[in-house]
Amino acid sequence: MKHTLRSFTLAATALMVTAACSKHEAPVTQHEGPVAGDEVVQAPTTAAVNIDALKKVDALGISARVQTNSPQQTVSALEALSPFILNAAYIENPRLVRTKPIRDALHAFNEGLLELNRKSPEKAQAWIEKERIMIESGCDGELKGCLNLGFFRQEVSSSKVMILSALEVDRELDKTPAGEKRDQLLRVYYRRLSVAFELVNRSTDPELEFLYLSRAADLAESFQKTAADSRERQLIERHSEVFEMILNRFTPDLTNPEMRTRFERFVTAFKPWKYSRREANPFGQAATRMLSLAAQNFLYQDSAKKVLNSSLATAIADSQKTTVNGDALDQGLDVSFATLAQSLKMTESTLWKNLSLDDEFQRNEYFFMVDRLFGDHLTPDDASEIWRGSNRNAQQLLVVAEKYMKVQIAAQIVRTNRYMSSIYSNKDWSSATLFQKAVEKSYPISTQWNQLFSRIERLQLFIDRNLKALDNSHSSQELRNINQMLTSMRRNIKYLSVYPNMMLMVYFMAEVDFNLDIYTFFGKYEIDSGTIISWFFDGKISPLFNFGNDGEGLKRIETLYAFLFALKTETFKAFSVNKQPLDIPKFFEVVIGKFMDADRVALQNALESIRKDVRQSNTLDVFTKVCQADRAKLDASGKLGTRDSRVDGSRRLPAQRLHWRKCRYRQRCSPLLSRRFKRKCKVDQ
Repeated sequence: MKHTLRSFTLAATALMVTAACSKHEAPVTQHEGPVAGDEVVQAPTTAAVNIDALKKVDALGISARVQTNSPQQTVSALEALSPFILNAAYIENPRLVRTKPIRDALHAFNEGLLELNRKSPEKAQAWIEKERIMIESGCDGELKGCLNLGFFRQEVSSSKVMILSALEVDRELDKTPAGEKRDQLLRVYYRRLSVAFELVNRSTDPELEFLYLSRAADLAESFQKTAADSRERQLIERHSEVFEMILNRFTPDLTNPEMRTRFERFVTAFKPWKYSRREANPFGQAATRMLSLAAQNFLYQDSAKKVLNSSLATAIADSQKTTVNGDALDQGLDVSFATLAQSLKMTESTLWKNLSLDDEFQRNEYFFMVDRLFGDHLTPDDASEIWRGSNRNAQQLLVVAEKYMKVQIAAQIVRTNRYMSSIYSNKDWSSATLFQKAVEKSYPISTQWNQLFSRIERLQLFIDRNLKALDNSHSSQELRNINQMLTSMRRNIKYLSVYPNMMLMVYFMAEVDFNLDIYTFFGKYEIDSGTIISWFFDGKISPLFNFGNDGEGLKRIETLYAFLFALKTETFKAFSVNKQPLDIPKFFEVVIGKFMDADRVALQNALESIRKDVRQSNTLDVFTKVCQADRAKLDASGKLGTRDSRVDGSRRLPAQRLHWRKCRYRQRCSPLLSRRFKRKCKVDQ
C-alpha cells in the first residue's frame, strides 16, 4: 500500500514539474485585426524547475548589497536571479509562487533593477522590458487572461517596474507627431499604467496617479477619433473607471510651490475648459471633477484674481472662432455667439438697432459661464463650480447674461421669420390647405424655440441659485430686471414672434382668398379669411403657433403692440410676394380691406336703403322746392353775384353778413330750428 502511494505521489510530482516546464498558451481575446495595446505576450520558459537551486540563492544578501553595488555588480545579481524570476516554469507554478524563496528572489530582483535604473538607466532598460513581458504574460488589452499578475502583486515594487516601462513609452510620445502611430503608442502607454495600477492593488500611489492623468487630454482626443463600436474605443473606455477613482480621491497639496507648478502644467494639458457633457469622453464623472479642481485653483493667473488664466482665455477665444458655411443665422442654436452677433449686425442692422442689442462686453470668466451653460456644454452645477472659484461679481454676470440672451432671442426671431416665409410662399398648397399646412410645418421651428427656452431656463436656475444667496444681491436692479425678463419671456414671445407671424399668415390667407368649409352635426359652416382676420384683430383667436409660449390669446389692444414689434423686428422684410419684398402699405391694403369688408357691406346696404326710402316718398321734393324758392327771392333782392348786398339794401361786415344769411336760410328751410339759434338771428338782425 505504501509502495503504491509513493508511486502515485512521484507520478503526480513529475506531472506537475513537467507541466511547469512546458509552455503555457494564454487565452487570447478575439477581435478584428491587430490593435496596439491589445497584443498578448507569453512569458518564456528558459529552464526546468530546480528547487534546490532556488533555495541556494542568497536573495536577502543581494537585497542588502543593492545600495552599495556598482551597476556591473547589480547586473550580475540580476543575472543570478533571472533563471527564477524571468522563467515561466517558476512563476507560473502554483506550488512555488507563494513560497518564501521565490518571493525573496522577486524582492531582490526588483530592488536591484530599480537601483540599476537610478544609477545606469541605459543598462536597466533591457531588464525592465524582460520583466514587463513576464508581468503581462497572457494579458490582452482589457487585462483578461493574465497569468502572472497575482505573483508580481506580492511585491509593490513590481508596479514601479511597470511605471518605468510606461515612462519609456511616454518619452516616445513626446517625439511622435499626431497620427495613427501616436494613437497606438498612447494605448500602449495606458495599458502599462493600468497593469501598474493593478499591481498596487488599486491603492494610492501619487506618482502613478499623476502619470495616469498626465496624458488624459491626448487620450480624449484619440477617443473622439475612434468609431463607437471599435476595439480601440473599448480599450480606451476601460480607463474611465480608473480615471474616476483617481480624480475622486486626488487632493494635491497646492500649497507646495513645486506641486502647484506641476499640477498647473497638468491642468493646461488636460484642457478642462473644453469639457462638454454633449461630447463623449473616456473619463466619465472624472472630467467634471477635473473642471472643479481647475476652477477652484487655476481660474486666474495671479493671487489677486485680476488676470484670467491664459489657458481659459485661449479656450474662450477658440470657442468663438466657429466658422460656418452660409449665413450663421441658419445654423441653429449651436453657432458661436461672436459669429451670430456679427451675422445679425451685418444682415439685420435695423433689427439690431431697434431692439437695442449689444455685444460689447468682455469675454471673461462670466461670459464663459453663460456661453457654456447656454450651449448645453455645462450643467448649472458645473457652472456653479466655476462661479465659486471666481470673484463672484454679480453685476458683471447679470450684464453679460442679459445682453447674451437678447442676442440669442433676436437671432431666433429672424430664423423663425425666414422659416415661416418659406412655408407661406409654397405654391404647392391650395387656399384650403394653407392654414393647416402652416401650423403643421411650424413644428421644427417650434421645437427650436422650446430648446431655446430650455437653455434660458437653465441659465435662470444658475443665476437664482448663486446670486440670491449673496448679500443684498436680490435687491439689485440688474437682478430684478433680468428676472422680470426671464419670467415673462414665454408671454412676451407672443408679441415678438407668434402674433407677427400670425399677421403674415392672415395676409397670405387674404391674398389667396382662403375659404374653408367645416361640416358638423348641425350643418355646414364656412370660414373665410375675412372671418379669421376679424377674430385676430378683435382678440378672439388663440396663438396658432407654439413657440414655447402659453396658450392665452392677446387682447385687442395687445395686437397693436404685436404689430409694433413686427415693425421693430422687421418681420415683413423676411416675406415676399411673387418674389417681391412684402410692402407694409400693401399689407394694410389687403388685411384691413378684408377686416372692413363686413362693415363696408353693411354701410352700403344702409345707404341703399335710405336712397330707396327717399325715392319712394315726396319729402325730399317738397324740401328742395322750398329751399329753391327762398334762394330765388334772396338772389333777386340781393342782386345775385354781389357779395355785400342785403335784402333791405344796407351794408354789413363780412362776418355779420355771412351769419345773417345763414340765419335767414335756416329759418326758412328748417322750421325745427332751436329757439336759441332763432334768438341769435334776431339779435344779429
